Amino acid sequence: MARRRFTSQSFWVDLSRTRSAALIAFVWGFAEATLFFIVPDVWIGLLALFYWRAGPRAAGWAVLGALLGGMLMYGAGACLESERSARLLDAVPAISPAMIAQVETSMRAEGPRSVLWGPVQGTPYKLYARAAGEQNQPLLEFLLWTIPARGARFVLIAAVSALGALLVRRVTSRVEWLLGPYVIAWTIFYALYFAHQDW
Repeated sequence: MARRRFTSQSFWVDLSRTRSAALIAFVWGFAEATLFFIVPDVWIGLLALFYWRAGPRAAGWAVLGALLGGMLMYGAGACLESERSARLLDAVPAISPAMIAQVETSMRAEGPRSVLWGPVQGTPYKLYARAAGEQNQPLLEFLLWTIPARGARFVLIAAVSALGALLVRRVTSRVEWLLGPYVIAWTIFYALYFAHQDW
């Protein structure tokens, strides 16, 4: 039986179908919900480029990781002094005291559903989790709102990446050519995001 020639594309296709890919999505979702500052969308979209079914699966695992991280940050908000938990988050890149205060105000006015505005405004989920705990908002309600708040964007990123790969396959089978533009696109995104944040 002929061996399949190893390529970067075959590597990513094989990896996207493994449990390791799902585990990375879970850990990344947890990390970004706590103190990490790069969104798991990067990993989810990358997997979807090479195997579209891996995108939604990774999105699901990233949501589960976010729920676990959200509970941890909720606990930090509930158990730590307000100033201490705020300083903890202020140390994360691109998070400022003004952003923390804005989320506190939003959570106080709208309750746990305010987490839905995070993806639209570019506000980290971890701030909402901490604010919910600090204000003693219902944990279960917050976690239920977390699912659409996190999941909708994750699935959208997976769909856009899969669609991009499908269009490229109409021209060439070498989907790995998308890797360079994909990395550049995220680099530009974060350069602009960090440049517009009031640190």
